[in-house]
Amino acid sequence: MPLQFHSNHFDLVNSRLVAGGIDRNRWQGYMRDILRCLRGGGWCQMVEIDFSAQSDNGTLTDGHALRQWSDKYRQAMSQFKNPEAPRRLGHWMRHAGFTDVEERMIPLPMCAWSDSQREFDIGAANQENVRLMLGSLALYPFTELLGMTITEFHVLVAQARAEASNPALKPYFRLYVSVGRKPRR
Repeated sequence: MPLQFHSNHFDLVNSRLVAGGIDRNRWQGYMRDILRCLRGGGWCQMVEIDFSAQSDNGTLTDGHALRQWSDKYRQAMSQFKNPEAPRRLGHWMRHAGFTDVEERMIPLPMCAWSDSQREFDIGAANQENVRLMLGSLALYPFTELLGMTITEFHVLVAQARAEASNPALKPYFRLYVSVGRKPRR
């Protein structure tokens, strides 16, 4: 269903962390709807997280529970959602007609591990969010879509939480930010 806002109504649309609620085939229409709702010269900022766990020092491997969590989440969600969406935002914005599109990937630390004080503080503040998210985000997809037992789920999540809070692994998710402007015409 298209967005229910009037055309040429907003100067700014800030779309954040909605990928989990957008069907995999809706993204291009969503971009066109945002463009339609913006006034000429208006801006759109989009922010999405790629839940594929990464490691700043390469120590996180496919054998780690955190990587297994990511793989299972991607597998389950790809049935209905587009796990590639965070990385494709800029492309879709350009395709919809946005101009001056800029893209940036920002490592989002899962715990306090960075040498940069700012990123260390972000990781410290984000640690509890990640701990809660690893369980809440995955419960339905893992048990209902992938058929994991509740015990298997709890074991995997507990192991993934321990790894996400381990500074030696330097774990992070990739946060994608894309900004674009509607032509003035």
